[in-house]
Amino acid sequence: MRKLTIIFITLLTTFELFGTAQRPDIIIYKGKKLEIFTNPLESYFKESGSLVNLVKDGCMSTACWRGYVGVWKIVSGELYLIELRSCCYKKDKIKGDLSLIFGDKYVNGKVHADWFSGELVIPKGKMLYYEHMGYLSVYKKELGIKIDKGKITEISRYDNSKTNIT
Repeated sequence: MRKLTIIFITLLTTFELFGTAQRPDIIIYKGKKLEIFTNPLESYFKESGSLVNLVKDGCMSTACWRGYVGVWKIVSGELYLIELRSCCYKKDKIKGDLSLIFGDKYVNGKVHADWFSGELVIPKGKMLYYEHMGYLSVYKKELGIKIDKGKITEISRYDNSKTNIT
């Protein structure tokens, strides 16, 4: 039993050392589906103090610790959540029910992300540096969309092609 306990503790402590790159949320921006290296729903859970099973019966993956993939859309300069998918959506087609999760905030098929203030980071182009942890990989270009209470306040473009990454 002692050996089993030691093995279990060792495995738990090494998860932090060997983190997994995460499956990003998706944003529809100017008619294109893009990946975002930001998880706007995390601040909703921090604000509301609750974490619910967003996608029932969906699979779990070390590449998707949060248990869902959010699909977002910019509409008239504002950020909306339009869909929650399981981490294995391509295989299982399981979605979360936004009307049950958000109640009155769910209007016309979407939820205004008025809880979110921060920057959406959208990687573009060739990957220059791979980091096997979270969203730390670096891409040739990045688009940064600053949001304040669900509304776009600034859009920045970054060119990392001349960055010295070792």
